[in-house]
Parts: sequence; C-alpha cells; structure tokens
Amino acid sequence: MSFEIIKEKLVKGSQLENELFEFRINNLLNVSVYTNSIVERNNTLFFIARHDYEKFLFVISNKNQNEYADLFDGILIELEDNKDQLLVKKCFLNTANRKVIQQIFDFTNPKPIGLQNSFGFGDRLGLANP
Repeated sequence: MSFEIIKEKLVKGSQLENELFEFRINNLLNVSVYTNSIVERNNTLFFIARHDYEKFLFVISNKNQNEYADLFDGILIELEDNKDQLLVKKCFLNTANRKVIQQIFDFTNPKPIGLQNSFGFGDRLGLANP
C-alpha cells in the first residue's frame, strides 16, 4: 500500500461521524483511529489510534522521506511486500514523544491567554479571568 493510498483512506475515515474508525495497517495490525487526531506534516501522517485497548501515536511516511519517525520512541512495524517503501512507527504516549510532538506542532504547546475568559483549561491560579 502506498503513502497516497493510506492518506486517502485516513481522510475518508476522518470524514465519518464516528469518533473512531477501523483501519488496517497490515495483516496483523488493525487499529481504531481517532478521527480528530489525523494530521499531515511534510509528507508524514500522524494519528492517535487504539490497538489492543491501548492508545499509541502512529507515524507513517515514505522511507526516503523519513524526516520525523526517527525522533520518536516506538516500534517499527514491518510491512509485508513493502515495495512502496513505507515506514510505519507505533510510538508510545510518553513524555519524550510529547516533547517531540510539541517541537513539530506549535498548536500543542500551552500559551498564556492574558485576561481573556478561560474555562477548564488549566488556569489553576485563577488569574485568567475573575
């Protein structure tokens, strides 16, 4: 399966009204993808999926365009008949990987909101609003 086919299937699945959809990566690996977690950056797909009752970050790219996968702590998934040269990495949801995600995606970093209204986003000091 090529990178473009995987991307197309993930985009179609993300348009479903369900929070999760089933996605087959290879014959041994079926995952439940969280539709709102799918993001693409520089020909690399990132998404959170549930596999065997645990959540993981999956990183998929072409092997020759592997800009991000080596940065993450995880397990490389071997694909049978990998003539398309896909790289699939199943990454742990840990602090090291969180820090890498925060370097890649600026929207994952906490930001001060000043005196704007806030509700339940971690304003433990009570300074964001009255």
